[in-house]
Amino acid sequence: MKYLPILLLFITVSCVQPTANQKVRYTVVVPKSMQVSQMSVRGSNQPLSWEQDTPLKKLNDSTFYTDVVHVTGYTYTEYKFVADGQFERQNQDNRKLTFEADLSTTVQHKFNGK
Repeated sequence: MKYLPILLLFITVSCVQPTANQKVRYTVVVPKSMQVSQMSVRGSNQPLSWEQDTPLKKLNDSTFYTDVVHVTGYTYTEYKFVADGQFERQNQDNRKLTFEADLSTTVQHKFNGK
């Protein structure tokens, strides 16, 4: 019984993953024929969420972007872009982003593309 506090401390400390501030620039390009009034991204790691849009800013007529900081111990995240409330890549797997080791990652995709 006298070793129980030490054992509990060891279990608690050894189970905690170190976190990092992963800076990500999400960029999406839409076809010129596609008229979009609002573009956003949703995902699995905070501050992204599958329940709430994170708006993207318009860079030009066909390109949208946002900068996000994920405070996470994970090495990857999953996400999808949303145009005017409609998820891209419906009935397909989520996009998967593996974070860069230098803590700064930029991704660029075509809406509904690979």
